[in-house]
Amino acid sequence: MLETVLDGSTRAGGVVLTGPAGVGKTRLLREALARAAGRGYQVELVKATLAAASVPLAAVSCLFPDDPPDREHTGFELFQLTVRRLRACGPVLLAVDDAHLLDDGSAGLVHHLVAEGCVTLVATVVAGRRTADAITALWKDELVQAVVVPPLPAEVIAELVRKALPGKVSGETHARLRRLAGGNPLYLRELVNAGLATGALREEAGFWQWSGDGGEWRLHELVRARLDAAGTAGRAAAELVACGEPVPLAMVEDRAGVVAAERAGLLEVVRDRRRADVRLAHPVYGEVIRSALPPIRGRTVYRELLQSLRKTPMLRRDDLLRMATWQLAAGEPADARVLVPAARQAAARHDLALAERLARRAADTGRPNAVAQLGQVLSLRGRHHDSAALLDAGPPSHALARDRARWAVQQANTLYFALGRPDDAAEVLRATPPTRSSGIGGLRAMMLLSEARLDETVAAARPVLSSPDEMVDARLFAYAASVSALAMLGHTQNALLLSCDGERLMAEHTDDVLLGGTYFRIARCSALLLGGALGEARDLAEREYQAAARTGDRPVVALWAAYRGFVAQTRGDLELSTASLHEAVALDAQEDRKPLHAINELCLAGSLAMAGDVPGARRWQHRADELAADLPRFYAARAEINRAMVRAACGDRRRAVSSALLAAELARENDQRTQEACALYEAVRRGAAAQVATRLAELAAGTDSGLAAVFAACARARAARDGRALDEVASAFEGLDAPLMAAETAFAAGEAYRRTGETRRAALTCERGRLLAERCPGVTPAAGDGPAPLTDRERQIARLAARGMSSGDIAGCLGLSVRTVDNRLGHVYAKLGVAGRAELAEKLGPSGK
Repeated sequence: MLETVLDGSTRAGGVVLTGPAGVGKTRLLREALARAAGRGYQVELVKATLAAASVPLAAVSCLFPDDPPDREHTGFELFQLTVRRLRACGPVLLAVDDAHLLDDGSAGLVHHLVAEGCVTLVATVVAGRRTADAITALWKDELVQAVVVPPLPAEVIAELVRKALPGKVSGETHARLRRLAGGNPLYLRELVNAGLATGALREEAGFWQWSGDGGEWRLHELVRARLDAAGTAGRAAAELVACGEPVPLAMVEDRAGVVAAERAGLLEVVRDRRRADVRLAHPVYGEVIRSALPPIRGRTVYRELLQSLRKTPMLRRDDLLRMATWQLAAGEPADARVLVPAARQAAARHDLALAERLARRAADTGRPNAVAQLGQVLSLRGRHHDSAALLDAGPPSHALARDRARWAVQQANTLYFALGRPDDAAEVLRATPPTRSSGIGGLRAMMLLSEARLDETVAAARPVLSSPDEMVDARLFAYAASVSALAMLGHTQNALLLSCDGERLMAEHTDDVLLGGTYFRIARCSALLLGGALGEARDLAEREYQAAARTGDRPVVALWAAYRGFVAQTRGDLELSTASLHEAVALDAQEDRKPLHAINELCLAGSLAMAGDVPGARRWQHRADELAADLPRFYAARAEINRAMVRAACGDRRRAVSSALLAAELARENDQRTQEACALYEAVRRGAAAQVATRLAELAAGTDSGLAAVFAACARARAARDGRALDEVASAFEGLDAPLMAAETAFAAGEAYRRTGETRRAALTCERGRLLAERCPGVTPAAGDGPAPLTDRERQIARLAARGMSSGDIAGCLGLSVRTVDNRLGHVYAKLGVAGRAELAEKLGPSGK
């Protein structure tokens, strides 16, 4: 829009940029000034302020003629003299920042100058502020165009965060800053500055993380103007909504001050089907208002909310959680009958800080189910030793059988998975008679999976899956165990079909899903990966990681960061893999669970090794090996595969192959057939294709894994040094969305072609391998890929031509002449031995697109 105004291609006399404070209007105005000056405009800048508005025409006095008048002029005469002066200057760009602050006389002069056509106007106006009639008339009378400046998109905010904080930023911190900034760069800047100043935003374990509450207090000045505009009643209404948001409209619409707060831009009504809720108009308003609320006033506000809630029929799903939260904040007596289910609901929403407050207050009553609930929340927060200590004495003698069983399940879960005490966990379960809805069945299935007893896992999970009396989260743990076991056994399609049932269960019971839902989705992701749907696995891992980051549930973020990194490692995106696994191990360090940390550290070592960082890989492997003795059998083969990667990076091919074969042996002992195939393929990568080709063929025939089938084909082709077969395997890997494996196989095909003297095929295949490798961020150049047949410019042109672009389009894209593009394409065809564009696209395949 600014460009069309400056080049005269629009009839408008200018543009007025509107939007909330801090959204970037002034930055756009400055850009317009710079561009106008570069195009020969004389630039006149008016900066409106409240102080200048108290003196008529003071803001625009810079536009008046320089010569002192020989007499006092009327306002109209002064306007005409100003018009005459500006017309003598040639094209003029008049920039008015914060035009809503202009006094009526100054606003009248700006309107007159635009109407007379002697200036082109660029102005900024904060939306929702009172603005002089002469300014609003500019766009109402179509003298200028009004443009709403939208909030910055999430990806731009993320980039600004990366520039503001040198180094790595955790996904949770990214999500928090994006949410609170709401697309407003000014708010983002103040959030970051406040976080750094207060220590809420600090670097921990190599990652910037937001730790604790606070840090938003410096934003109070930015919100004060809206609070002042709302008046005393409006401010009170805003405080009520800030403490309870989202608040049903029916609860507050008759309250004094709500309309004033809405007019001041503090509140907005959000409609969803038949529901209407009132929220703060910007996420940061709530943070600022709540942080500035005095304690006694805060209690009063929550009591008002409770009184309003009790007058409703309380039919909404959120009402129980609202009741418990507001009771706690208002200082009312604890009611475990409300607090315990509310704590569970808060945990299901990943608000673990609230869940702990509710559960701790409920546990003060001494009710066994409340104590067990607190133990579960502590474990969910990564404080497993605290959970174990709380539950160590066992439930009181008067506890109901159902409560005793749930107590035992939480205690055994913590002992087994977090503290590495399987014998103690088994003893707790043996001493506890199972009851309906106890959760013992789901826990036993996960314990069997951890021990890699896969057939027993499936058998133990089966009755839990179909039990309508069992807790939803326990059923999801059973689904997780069964899906993982089936995928490892090589029944990946059955695993995925079963996971569809689990997805339906989650959709029907969203408020009852705790950590079981996370492990179930990880199991589904594993089934996709082992079945050969690497792209779908990547998308699922990314989606769940981002969702976890938005909730701020750090243990869940750590789980998904780890699995996101593992999927990226398999695909060959080592940049993403190392970043994700670094985040996972950094978050692991904040938990007191140790046995499972080693697998994430070993995967990080493997990814660093593949990326060429040998010292880093060795350092992380050494650290992981100190914990690996307690690693569950389920992870033993994967751990050894990553050790093989480190040894290969160190140049010890023989030991790398030995590690890969050991990994395969461990997987075979546990009947982890798809994992065995992955281990054997690691041996193929290290030159042992002939040694493992037969076993890989057996695994491919005995499973329905598309990944295992391509592994077997690759081993067979590499063992035979068959260039054409390797070409086909490279295409198969590419179809699975495994670009690194495809690139490695293409290079192997090129080497096979060179051995048989087919130099042009070798050149073409290696070129394809380079294109594939470019899709693997963080990968070091592959060894043995031969000299590059194409120059960088030829490769650039070849890639664009393979995508179907014309010579003219390529020339425009690269800033070359069409003739130069055609000449370079001729060199490409000659070097690669292809007849033209069609054959080039066919030979380079999807990697060129």
